Amino acid sequence: MWQGIPFKRLSNEFLDSTNVVISKIPHIVVDTSPDWLGPVLSVLGAMFGGAIPAYVAIRAIRANKEQMLHQQMIINRQAFIDELRLRISTFLADAENMIVVINREITSTNKSFLLIPREQQEGLLALSHRLDISSNYIELMVGKNPRFKKIMEYINAIALGTAELLSQKILYKIDYHSSLLKQETVKCIEEEWQSVINTLN
Repeated sequence: MWQGIPFKRLSNEFLDSTNVVISKIPHIVVDTSPDWLGPVLSVLGAMFGGAIPAYVAIRAIRANKEQMLHQQMIINRQAFIDELRLRISTFLADAENMIVVINREITSTNKSFLLIPREQQEGLLALSHRLDISSNYIELMVGKNPRFKKIMEYINAIALGTAELLSQKILYKIDYHSSLLKQETVKCIEEEWQSVINTLN
């Protein structure tokens, strides 16, 4: 068989023997370990895929819990402020009413409490009882909190002045202490709200 220049003629026998030799080369098989990386990556992906939503859910639950606590704190403070405002308003209204009745029935007539009609005595006693209830209620509300110390001082001054007016020991005008009590109450309410805001921040 002619291979062209510069190859020499090769015989068919040589080519046949070459094919036989090549066909006899053994197949080499390399054993490899099974593909374990794919399943491992799948498991890790599933774990991370589940962990991220769980983490987000936990953060959301904590944020909602904190928000609920803040809302409850605001609700509690608002209820306290509303109740304090109502009780002090009631106390002042009853005290002013009682002073008007005392001046009309006792001071202007120059009579003692024991000499006025029984119906008027009972009315004054009822007003005095209401003052005691309001005063005690407010004191129990504020407790020993120093923020409300002046409020209790003004309430006690009004109660004392009313009692002394009733017993004709002094001439008492409630306007001064009433004005101070209102101013102090407004101040305390503002401080209460500020304390809530500071806590939330």
